[in-house]
Amino acid sequence: MKASIHRPTRAYVDVEAIAYNVQQIQAHIPKETLTFAVVKANAYGHGVVPVVERLLPLVDAFCVSNLDEAWEVRQVAGEKNRFLIFGSCTSRTRCNRHQRGYSLYSG
Repeated sequence: MKASIHRPTRAYVDVEAIAYNVQQIQAHIPKETLTFAVVKANAYGHGVVPVVERLLPLVDAFCVSNLDEAWEVRQVAGEKNRFLIFGSCTSRTRCNRHQRGYSLYSG
């Protein structure tokens, strides 16, 4: 949506509150349970970079909707971090994923 003086609404995102919520959930699940943070769609409009930066030490992996979002998160999270991509994988994205250094697993 285009910014405009006719839409003066502002949202201030407290990434510490997001991190606190993750920690509260983790306190109620077994320690060996992997934690995945869903950050698709620009972290649901909260800003993918600050959310990923803050959650990086807390979660085991990030979930995104497509290869482009995985690439964006990878720029922040680094190459060793794991991703779950919710979207489909076409022959075209298979080519792109190899160029970007991803492996594809299906179960």
